[in-house]
Amino acid sequence: MAHEESRGVATSEETGSIIATEGKEREGGDGEKVLEGMSLLGGTEGGLENAISIFSGVRDSFLQEHQKKEAIRSVVQQLENTSCRLVTHFSLIHQTPHSKLAELCKSSEPLLKDVEQQLSSLSGIIPPNHYYKYHDHWKCVLQRVSFMISLKAFLESSVSGKTSEALVTRESVSATLGGFQLDLEDYLIGLLMLTKELSRLSVNSVILGDYNVPVQILSFVNELSSGFRLLNLKNDTLRRRFDSLKYDTKKVEEVVYDMKIRGLV
Repeated sequence: MAHEESRGVATSEETGSIIATEGKEREGGDGEKVLEGMSLLGGTEGGLENAISIFSGVRDSFLQEHQKKEAIRSVVQQLENTSCRLVTHFSLIHQTPHSKLAELCKSSEPLLKDVEQQLSSLSGIIPPNHYYKYHDHWKCVLQRVSFMISLKAFLESSVSGKTSEALVTRESVSATLGGFQLDLEDYLIGLLMLTKELSRLSVNSVILGDYNVPVQILSFVNELSSGFRLLNLKNDTLRRRFDSLKYDTKKVEEVVYDMKIRGLV
């Protein structure tokens, strides 16, 4: 009986100790409560500190990633503004006589220089080998800029008569962009955007009395169409845009046909 009473007293003391510990938890800060609570549940202070260290690192990584994306968005927004100014500038081709197109192309170079500088800033933000991780942020604006550069090359070749330089290469577009990497799909979409603009130009050139321009455009889009037919396009976006190339070509053919039956060419 004495032994049992002794055990009862010990149990009472242990209970008091536990109660005292819980009292400390309530008096201490949140960090102390977590540590002592883990100790009661069989955890270790070292294990908790390790978990906190790991998840603090994860939190810092999330914060850095967010800051990087915000920096990319800021530069891409500048690119968007510049590309819109380029589109506005080149929209003047539909009301500019063929003889003045070279001057129009020349005056676009300061805007292209702005694009080059902005892409240089973007290159400084993108970590090495992470191009495609963030590619979706700028692919649309880069397709538009590639289209503008391709249009400029066609117009310059049309004025100079150097038809072999009408189709700009992917490497040449990238060089105009200051060496910034140009995805192959973005380059091809830029060319398909070009054919749509040229089909419109073929009509407006007739209105301005530049009857030779639609003939040049027809030759160019036929060559481009032949090139695209060599590709086994499995990408849905490219395939849909290639379908539009067929309609653009047909539109130019109709313009040239109407000029021929009227004796304009």
